[in-house]
Amino acid sequence: NLGIRARMSVIMLIPIEMIIAVISWSYFSRLSEIQEGLEERGHLIALTLAQSSQYGVLSGNLAYLEQAVQSLLKKDKGIFRVEILDSVKTPLINLTDKTLVNNEMQMFEAPIVKKLVLINPFGVEDVPHVSVAVNGDEVSLAEQTIGYVRVTMSPSAMLKDKRNRIFTAVSIALVFLSLSIISIILLARSLTRPL
Repeated sequence: NLGIRARMSVIMLIPIEMIIAVISWSYFSRLSEIQEGLEERGHLIALTLAQSSQYGVLSGNLAYLEQAVQSLLKKDKGIFRVEILDSVKTPLINLTDKTLVNNEMQMFEAPIVKKLVLINPFGVEDVPHVSVAVNGDEVSLAEQTIGYVRVTMSPSAMLKDKRNRIFTAVSIALVFLSLSIISIILLARSLTRPL
């Protein structure tokens, strides 16, 4: 019992509604990818900071470390807090980006490791290392944990970027939707007027 105008409206609106549904599904399906990406980035940043802060923790040059962490906080908007702790987990540096507020924070921790080279300087016959070549088995590396790096991250920056893309796509779909509604009305009038 639908008229020509109603039928044309249904026919032309179905593709637009499908586009909006696909955009919405894409947004919600990407949330799990954002979570995986956040975990990967968090572990990578914690490990990188742990390796680069070894000298600062050993030498006690905390001003250099603090400056490096502050520049990292300015550049990466997903980092909420960076803590550098000593071997008994007493805070040495604790810097927070107070502009980020999110309940879904995730913390990543990595040890700051100092590698110790253990060398056996004598050969089998107690000959000094200078006169006898050292076998590969005689040199080994030992690790000593001298501190920890904790990085607390927020998915808000990644979500904001994703929301902006979805908002742009929905806005474009709404513009096409309004243009199609106007064209439906004009086309339906031009068809029904002669009839």
